[in-house]
Amino acid sequence: MIALIAFFAIYGLAVRTEIGQHADEAALVGGQSAPERAHSGADRLLRFVSVGSLGAAVIALGALAWLWRRPWLIILPAVIVGLCLAATELFKLVIFTRPDLWPSTLNGNSYPSGHTAIATSLGLSSVLIAPDRWRGIVAVAAALFAGGVGILVVTADWHRPSDPLGSYALCLAITAAVVAIIGARWPNEVAEASVDGRAPPSATALARRLELAAIGAGALLFVGAVLVAALRYGPDVAWNRPHAAFLGSIAAILVAAGIAVAGLVRILPAGSPGARPLS
Repeated sequence: MIALIAFFAIYGLAVRTEIGQHADEAALVGGQSAPERAHSGADRLLRFVSVGSLGAAVIALGALAWLWRRPWLIILPAVIVGLCLAATELFKLVIFTRPDLWPSTLNGNSYPSGHTAIATSLGLSSVLIAPDRWRGIVAVAAALFAGGVGILVVTADWHRPSDPLGSYALCLAITAAVVAIIGARWPNEVAEASVDGRAPPSATALARRLELAAIGAGALLFVGAVLVAALRYGPDVAWNRPHAAFLGSIAAILVAAGIAVAGLVRILPAGSPGARPLS
């Protein structure tokens, strides 16, 4: 519920207000001053995200579910990825509109980001099917993957910074809903963490570590980018608000990706949703 509220709140602030559109555009303008090889590299990487690569990734996750002795979860990645991508395109192309409150280099509504939704849903699916002993490593990889794609879509000038933020919130809301449905329909598949329904200490601790790591990584990314630019280009860098807005946006994207993955980890009791033995 919180993730869904955040999804609509980001849209209301970033898309439906002048100050939100101004902030998004400032970050885009700042990103356009990045070296051309950064733009072209981001563009090339994003073009790998196609229907074929998406299908291959879903099949790979299904295979991992089987190898991890969770064959009843094979179909789950396809369901989550399909729902997230369909919802993203529905909101972006049909439901949401973008008023013309501030001049932009991108035309029309771009909220939320489809590429980021694909990466996030794949990452959340991998966390969901992972065994408990691997969940921490998988969660970190999922956050880095989702955050990396979110940064790429902004660097390539494909999306505004608010777009990947919305994708993180929407994908978390959908995945959490799927987990809730599984728990209600097949209660034996989801182990109860405690009487009051809270996540076990191990899951809560993992989520907190992931959140702190995401915040720390975002701060290091911001400071590191400033230091590298200052050391390499020195006085040739004309620091201004757009530069700061761009660096701040990519840091926020990385932090938001980590928080989204941590949000899923927090609601998964130990052994869920694959607590059933093969026999």
